[in-house]
Amino acid sequence: MAKIERRKVALNTTVSPRLGKQVDDLAGTGEFSSQSDIVSFALTQFFVREEQREKEKKMAELYSILIQHKEGRELLEEVPRTPKERAEAFTKAGIALVEAGEYEEAKKYFAKAKELEDSNSNSKSDEDYPREYILE
Repeated sequence: MAKIERRKVALNTTVSPRLGKQVDDLAGTGEFSSQSDIVSFALTQFFVREEQREKEKKMAELYSILIQHKEGRELLEEVPRTPKERAEAFTKAGIALVEAGEYEEAKKYFAKAKELEDSNSNSKSDEDYPREYILE
């Protein structure tokens, strides 16, 4: 018979009485199956936010390095900013993927382009795409 192995790690910690009461109250609503689920959810949210902050910090550092040099400033000028520019970039990437034979990935890029165009008042219809690049 196979040995059952526990995948979760047990942590013992203390929290303030106020937090403890909030966890107990929330667990009692039935929205979460246990206190452990609430703590896991809260920690996941915390780590996601921390990861996002770290990513934003790195992007700010990269940006500050780029603006110090002429080539970096020129590169930043080429970054698509408006929904229309981003949609065009996704469309071009989709076309490149079709030409490379990556049809499933190309569909994703065309869908992103269409989504951006649909959010823009001057959206394209399927007739605006080159016929050979429309994927059903």
